[in-house]
Amino acid sequence: MTFRTLGIRFALALGSLLVASSAHAECITPGEWWLREPIVELVFSGTAVEITQTAEVGYRAAFNVDRVWKGAVPKRIDLYVWELASEMDGVVAGRRYLIGARRLVSAREREGVGLGRTDAVAFTEVQCGARDYRDAEKAGILRALGDGVPPGQPPADFAFKFDFKPCVTNTLDTYRNIYTREMGLGDPPVSIPLTLSTEQMAAVYDAIGSIGFFNYPTKFLGVKPTATDEITVKGPSTTYRLEVRSSGVMHVVSWDDRFFPHTEEASRLLKLFDLINGIVNDRPEVKRLPVSRAGCL
Repeated sequence: MTFRTLGIRFALALGSLLVASSAHAECITPGEWWLREPIVELVFSGTAVEITQTAEVGYRAAFNVDRVWKGAVPKRIDLYVWELASEMDGVVAGRRYLIGARRLVSAREREGVGLGRTDAVAFTEVQCGARDYRDAEKAGILRALGDGVPPGQPPADFAFKFDFKPCVTNTLDTYRNIYTREMGLGDPPVSIPLTLSTEQMAAVYDAIGSIGFFNYPTKFLGVKPTATDEITVKGPSTTYRLEVRSSGVMHVVSWDDRFFPHTEEASRLLKLFDLINGIVNDRPEVKRLPVSRAGCL
């Protein structure tokens, strides 16, 4: 079950025929609009490889992604479609995702009622976009979007800042390519130039997309009460803060890991943090830094 208690995650999948109407005037130039509009979080193309009925009014379409224009999208992604009665006109008449069909998809998250399971993610159709990839080419949408990048490859503006504080704060800032370690006890912090390799940045980018980082709340608790509603507090704890910029979208997640038991989302987030820490700690220049003299309380 996802952490958000107000409801499960919904997203908007744009996959129907291009329609210009008063309700969707922005669809006249959807490619440009998708890239600049904050509510559109993902834009990608891919081939549907699996269709699975997940509920009486919903199904899941698994895509092999071949191109990404916006957001952190892994090489394979599942889109859930909720066939609401009020939205069936956008699903019938051959507009469902079909196996083997290459589609251009734009998606965003939104909260609401679920797909029979409280951890389901649903995508609802709207009258905007292109029915398939060829329609997108003919309509000039792909030309408006530009070249894009392969899945798993970071966009040109991808960067992140990671704060890791077991006792004192250690910061990796890939915006400025600097690593800083606080020394504590009144000693000044130590900073060194540190630039991650292309492969290392790609690994972090792929991990961010795989766990759905942009779906995490900014203040993350990551705790799941036991059957008796018990929550354990352990110390000393570690605090984390990760700020990510990708395709013009910024997102920050902060977490203090003192509360147990951890949720599955917390475990996945911790694996991402461990990946970043592992990359940093393996660098020779980081190994040569002095160790902080401060102790944990």
